[in-house]
Order: sequence, then C-alpha cells, then structure tokens
Amino acid sequence: MYIPEAECSSVLDCVTKKINITSYQLYSRVVQLNVFLLSKQNITLATRTDEPKQTKMGGLPEFPDFDVTDISNAGPRWKKHTTRFKNLCVAMDLKAEAVERKKALFLHYVGPAVYDIYDTLKAEGDKYKEVRQKLDDYFIPKCNADFERHVFRKTLQLEGM
Repeated sequence: MYIPEAECSSVLDCVTKKINITSYQLYSRVVQLNVFLLSKQNITLATRTDEPKQTKMGGLPEFPDFDVTDISNAGPRWKKHTTRFKNLCVAMDLKAEAVERKKALFLHYVGPAVYDIYDTLKAEGDKYKEVRQKLDDYFIPKCNADFERHVFRKTLQLEGM
C-alpha cells in the first residue's frame, strides 16, 4: 500500500507506520532532517561537487586499468595510457626524486594484468624509466623494415592521378 507524502511528516513517522516510500524520498527526507538539525545549531552545510573521486587506497584518485585483452590497437592505447599517467603525476605533484613512488604508482595504475606481464620482465633494481621502457617494448608494435620496404616497392600509381 502506498501512502502519499502528505500523510508522512517525518522519516521516523514513515518508518514507524511502515509506509512504503521510495529510496529517493527517504534520502531526501534524511537530507532535510540533517539540514534542519544543522540550521538549529547555526552550522551551514557546505557541499563540493568538483572533488575528484577517491579510491579506498589512501586517497589515490581513480585511474582505469590498462585493458590487455584487446591487442589489436594496444600500442596507441598504451601510449595514451602512459601519457595520462604522466599528467596524473604532474597533478599529484610527484617530483623527479620520487622515483620509487612513481614506479609503485605506475605499477598500481596499469592494473593486475599488466603487472603480471611486468613480473615476467622485471629485473632487480628497476627504476621507473626502466619499467616503463620494458612495458613500452612489450606493448608498442615493432616495425618490420623489410616488409615495409616490400610494401613500398609494390605500390602502383592509379590511373588518372
């Protein structure tokens, strides 16, 4: 049985009467109650919507993992992903001296699948640049110069051009 909002003066009243209300109505009433209680104590409620989303790990911003399942265009996507990571480092104000932290963040943000790939390539004492180079070599396709030369020499000019 649904009872309109007019018959329900407070959240507690709705709950005690077991009135069927939607979750949005319940949320809006809780917010109204909080604002009312704060206004009684002369406290203003400040809200910010421009804050970045935070993960559960120590307030690190969200950053999507690199998808290794689609290998058809992994090279360009890898370049874009690493460029976005560089921008994140600038935004987080990581200094050049924080090489170990940068390496740890990079390996965290590439995701578990890429970390497993790196685990097979790693060497003792790898720095951020070495880790990045190894993964660049893995994901960015190599150019076969002999094949490219063959394709170039087999090109024909179309008629009328």
